[in-house]
Amino acid sequence: MSLEKSYAVDLSDEDLSKIQPICRPPNDCKKLIASVLLISFSYYITAIATVIAHSRMPKENKQLPDVILDNVNLRSWALDISEGILMLLIVVVILIAVLHKHRCCIIRRILVILSIITLLRCLTMTLTSLPGTRPSYRMCKDKYQKLSDILYRAFIIVERGGMVRNGVYTCGDYIFSGHTVTLVSLTMLIVDYTPKYCRSMHFILWTSSFIAIILIIVGHEHYTVDVLLAFYITVQAYLHYHHLADNLNNRNSNLPMQRRILDVFYPIVKYFEGNVQGCIPNEFELPERLIFISNLKDFLCRISPIRK
Repeated sequence: MSLEKSYAVDLSDEDLSKIQPICRPPNDCKKLIASVLLISFSYYITAIATVIAHSRMPKENKQLPDVILDNVNLRSWALDISEGILMLLIVVVILIAVLHKHRCCIIRRILVILSIITLLRCLTMTLTSLPGTRPSYRMCKDKYQKLSDILYRAFIIVERGGMVRNGVYTCGDYIFSGHTVTLVSLTMLIVDYTPKYCRSMHFILWTSSFIAIILIIVGHEHYTVDVLLAFYITVQAYLHYHHLADNLNNRNSNLPMQRRILDVFYPIVKYFEGNVQGCIPNEFELPERLIFISNLKDFLCRISPIRK
């Protein structure tokens, strides 16, 4: 008897839908809105922590010893280039979100991951305040004592995206680098949700991200340890979240204890990824509205008179 015939299995459409790595659309809108609310909450809470850390700056603002900062002169233009690369990554992510078939899933994933890391950063900034990386930085002298001033300043930070090019100057928010978190997480998202044959693009993106990270240090915006911690935490958080999301609903798992642990310690992952069956495939399509606009344009071109 042929071995191939002995392994033949008849699967119904319902069974196939369970094993295919798809993201079911019915709950996407609800959970996408929830992820937007979560990232908004985490960013605002972290902005409040940033203002508090700014006001708690040590009176003697003496820079801590740092191997790179002590040997590299300050370059004021460095952070502008770094934030420019960050904006470019955001544009690429938006483009992927428009063209990816499972756009709602990947958008909410990156928002949830950034929310988790941002809340952790909020905790570290609140617990420990480090001296500034620029001893003569006049912006560090501003203090915010009133609750209304703290809340308003936090709103300004969120509104302007926390970027220096938008006029946001903060001190004390060093553990760990928020710019590095965003750079690494967006780069990993782009590499993960684009075809594997785009290796040249992936190499360019990673190279650009590393350059942007180095420029953060060259611009004396963070200590070196802040950047290293941000890189490590972001990579681990991204990989762990996707591992849990891809295996959360694996009904064939022989690890019931592990699943119970996930139920207790990862309620956020269970809520946002409960309707995702396995890995999300990289499938691309034009949104319905863009298809409608394209068809309408072709129709108008056909019926319009040809002008010489």
